[in-house]
Amino acid sequence: MSGRRGRRSQATRDRLLAAALELLTERGPGFPVEALIRRAGVTKATLYYHFPSKEALIREALQREIQGMRRALRVPEAGSPEERLRRAVQGLADWAAERPQRLRLLALPWQPAPGLRAQTVRRLRRELIRLLTKVLLAGQAAKLLDPSWPTELLAVALYGALSHVVEHLRHQGRPLNPKELSEALLAFLLRRPLPAPASGSGSGSRSGPGAEARGQGGQSHSEKPQSPQT
Repeated sequence: MSGRRGRRSQATRDRLLAAALELLTERGPGFPVEALIRRAGVTKATLYYHFPSKEALIREALQREIQGMRRALRVPEAGSPEERLRRAVQGLADWAAERPQRLRLLALPWQPAPGLRAQTVRRLRRELIRLLTKVLLAGQAAKLLDPSWPTELLAVALYGALSHVVEHLRHQGRPLNPKELSEALLAFLLRRPLPAPASGSGSGSRSGPGAEARGQGGQSHSEKPQSPQT
């Protein structure tokens, strides 16, 4: 009997979290509690039985999304640094494409949010930065990314680029292709396209006049463009 009761309790908790995510996407964190309990089909007493406050509910809902990002970025240790970076970025793109609304949800910690205390916002921000920074530090250690770049700012820029690309495609009514998204993110990070995996037929290599225009694709980070002669 206790096991059945526990499953019902977990199902109710999951409904509350799902309703909170929907309302966060639609209305932001300022949504009224009454809208939440209507959406979840529960009473206010049930809400406060499972969560001590609305903020606690929002925090757990967002942390679930962050845990999903953590799983997406986890890659096996086997393979070259290039392969591991590619897999991590592809996992991030797949995670974003699965439910693009989650990007808007996780954008909440980056800005003032009614209903979330500053302490909660800082904690969520640190978790996001930590996840992305871990991937970027590995890229810098493998000399794939310029080690002189400030990693924390690069992590913020990476998440911002991901969010804006997805929003751009959404407003244009275009489908989100995870493969194209991951290649765009890699080019953004590396300032050049990453060579295609060895199993490919070579179609992934990009040469010609357009390659150099994309961030001086063939140059290393140590090379600097020469000043024009006068």
